Amino acid sequence: MQAGALLVTFLRRGGADVELLEDILTSDGRPGEGPGSTTGDSRAISRFVARTGGGLHHVAVRVDDIEAGLDGLRKVGVGLLDDHGCPGSRRSRIAFADRRTTGGLVLHLVQR
Repeated sequence: MQAGALLVTFLRRGGADVELLEDILTSDGRPGEGPGSTTGDSRAISRFVARTGGGLHHVAVRVDDIEAGLDGLRKVGVGLLDDHGCPGSRRSRIAFADRRTTGGLVLHLVQR
């Protein structure tokens, strides 16, 4: 599925989801046509790929209650980029931990 400037593919096996993202800018650097507003996200993905050569970007953990998940991370000293759940893809609520406090891992909470 195309979402703004990203081509997004979801794979599900058992209880695990894998989301593959591909930056799909036009030859003149403009986002491709399509639903969604992911140009900012794709720029982050593009910067990551330019810096690291691609690979694993982040790990998402499904939670029943995103606010409780964020509170749990705060209690154990994990820094947060999001104070509350934000709208995400597929009608989810999402939030990110600060990788400077997770040993470099980008941790992404998802409530569906």
